[in-house]
Amino acid sequence: TFYRDYKFDISLPTDDRPFYFHIFRWGQVPEVVRNLGRTFQPFGGAGFLVLVGILIVAVAASVLLIVVPLLSAPICLLIGRGRFAHGVALVVSWVTFVMSALLLNEVRNGGAISYHLGGWAPPWGIEYRVDQGNAYVLLTVAAVGALTMSYAKASIDRELGQGRQFRFYTIFLLCLAGLLGVTITGDAFNIFV
Repeated sequence: TFYRDYKFDISLPTDDRPFYFHIFRWGQVPEVVRNLGRTFQPFGGAGFLVLVGILIVAVAASVLLIVVPLLSAPICLLIGRGRFAHGVALVVSWVTFVMSALLLNEVRNGGAISYHLGGWAPPWGIEYRVDQGNAYVLLTVAAVGALTMSYAKASIDRELGQGRQFRFYTIFLLCLAGLLGVTITGDAFNIFV
């Protein structure tokens, strides 16, 4: 009766079911959320939810890494002013650098991340795949983009003149999104599209 009433499965592990899968049950989630911050739960509950949350953030970061500059480019175009467009492009390029650094850390600690866009598995669907190799390339591309944008304003103002800088920042963000997308794609077809 002690084993049956205990909320965790503490039966002996076997080779086909490792012990670390026994400590958490999805039925516990409402109780864990209710007691969050009130009780100490060293071997279950909130710790498992933190790991699930980190996994969700890592997968979302791999997609947001491309979506953020892609959606920011039209903002620069619609604004139509060089100074504000430079500010948007500067912030977005540094945000993509930080996201790629966090993604590299997640891949180094947790292994490769694979995400099938639209729910279609490859070879029919688009796969974003981040492993250690392309995570370092992502970091390099994002770093070059952030550093370039940090020092580009003076030369862009001088070369393009007033009223046309916002077009450069729009094209820069589209190019950054494209380079990051080529780096993170998991199949050869998407490299050429």
